[in-house]
Parts: sequence; structure tokens; C-alpha cells
Amino acid sequence: MPLIIFQHILEERGKLMVWHATESTAELRERYARLFPDRVIPAIKLEKREREYIIGRLLLHLALPSHEMTFLDNGKPVLDERWHMSLSHSTELVALAVADVPVGLDLQAPDPKLLRITHKYCSHKELEWLGSLNHPLEGALSIWSAKEAVFKIFGQGIEFAEDMETRMHLPSQSTFHVQYKGKHGNFLFEMAQLNVRKAQLIYTALLD
Repeated sequence: MPLIIFQHILEERGKLMVWHATESTAELRERYARLFPDRVIPAIKLEKREREYIIGRLLLHLALPSHEMTFLDNGKPVLDERWHMSLSHSTELVALAVADVPVGLDLQAPDPKLLRITHKYCSHKELEWLGSLNHPLEGALSIWSAKEAVFKIFGQGIEFAEDMETRMHLPSQSTFHVQYKGKHGNFLFEMAQLNVRKAQLIYTALLD
């Protein structure tokens, strides 16, 4: 079954879905054509991007059948005045969150590159914390994905190292917090974290 997660989140105010793309591209195209006979898949050079395009819309149809996503100039996907969404991809996984409040998620597999660029997204306190860990890649992945999720709520105008700081936590914790202080305001985000196959998924929302 390609849909491996479908659960309500944010006290029933949203839905989270993850699709494991085991189908061939031809099978995905066929499913898309059956669901959306009046739509045409745009010409996309990379097959990986085409698969992500299709699966993202299949997930949205499961969550909100009457809605269609569009994109702002900064690449942020949007729905309408009531519903908000966030989309993320990692290898064969595609994740979607929809909610009646601004929501952001990130799906990321462990990548040693994250340890080489910590200066780009970590504060001084976060760098010290990473240095104290036995497995710093787990901590770096947690920090990066959490900040990506917050960034996706706003879509632009955020400096990862300067504007956001992760409250110290165990990388295995299911929840933790990120403090944001920047041009968009001052917010303390609660992050929810779960492992999905070999990737890590983190999501959050800008609550009322």
C-alpha cells in the first residue's frame, strides 16, 4: 500500500499523509489520469520531479478532494483562505500536511553534508550542543528539518542561524521547541517528530 501514514494532527485541525512511491511512473500517470481526466501533467524533464508532482496531487486529493494547489512566486504551495498546506519529498517518500492554520513540514533522510554546513543554519548554542552529542548527525538532522518546517510556514525572509534556535532536546524526542524571532514576529513553535522508514519527518503549525 503506497499510503503509509494518514493521521489527524493538531488536535484534529489538520491531516498528515506520507506516500511511499513503490509504483512505476506509468502506474502513477494512469492513476492521475483516472482521477483528473481534465488535467494534463506538464512537461517535466526529470522523472523524479514528475513523480513528486503526481504524488503530491494524489495526496491532496485524499485530504481535500475539491482543492487544487497553486504556487506563489517564492515556491510556497497554497490552497485557499481556509486551508494551508506543506509538502516535502525524500527519496521515495512524499509527505503532505494540510490544516486550517499555517503548517510546515520537512521530510529528510540523514545526510553527512548537514554536518559540513552547520555554520549556515545553527546558532552558537546549537553548535555547542551538537559537539556534545555522541551522534551529532542525528542532532543536525533534527535542527535542520525543524527550521525547514518553520521556514515553509512563512515561505521567505528567514535567516536560519540568526532568526531561529532549537531548544535543547534528545534527537529521539517526539516533541521539542524552536524559538523564532525575526521580521515575521516572535513565536515559540512546538515541533512534532517521527521516523518514517529511513527518513525523519518534522512538522509544526502557527497556532492561533
